[in-house]
Amino acid sequence: MNNEIDFRHAVNDMACSIITFDSNYIVVKADQRAYQFVYEEYTRFDKLIADDDVERFYRYIENEDAPSEQFVVVRMRRRDGVYRPCLIIALRRAYPVNGTKYTDVELRDIVTLNARYKKMDLDVRKYRSIMGMLAEYFFEYNPSDGMFTFFCYRGYRADNIEKADIDEVLKRLIEEKHVDGDNIDKLYMLFEKIKSCEASFTVELETNI
Repeated sequence: MNNEIDFRHAVNDMACSIITFDSNYIVVKADQRAYQFVYEEYTRFDKLIADDDVERFYRYIENEDAPSEQFVVVRMRRRDGVYRPCLIIALRRAYPVNGTKYTDVELRDIVTLNARYKKMDLDVRKYRSIMGMLAEYFFEYNPSDGMFTFFCYRGYRADNIEKADIDEVLKRLIEEKHVDGDNIDKLYMLFEKIKSCEASFTVELETNI
């Protein structure tokens, strides 16, 4: 089995959804976000969980009386066959309807939620900087014209520190020896991620800028 985990994030990825399955774990109801993520109606929910995680899922769901855990984290298989780490919260366990027991769960995509919280935190910090509450540096990249802007908010005003073509900025940083050694490769990696407009990334490097 392919247990590859996908940690990439897209803006339209599912963050949370509600799923209902019966006592045989057959999905009988799910919202549109869940169907877009992975589900087909009448799919067995437990068959979408990675083999190494499914027993932990069973223990969590079947502990009807006094569950010791508020949630369980498992790897869920998406439509494309790769896995996402997800948090499952039981909302209602084994409630009867016309002689059949159903369970409602909330599924949360940890990768997507983490990316959204990071973006929200960045937005809050940026607005606080605009209001003069913090002194922080930011950069912006316009893929349509390739312009890279590095700026800082000072005294309620944005001061441009650098504004030029992104390739020229990269070339100048290297020629002026603001980075050296292994950090040059990391700098290339940083600029490639910026140019690809990835939603979230982290690159650590040392520089004398």
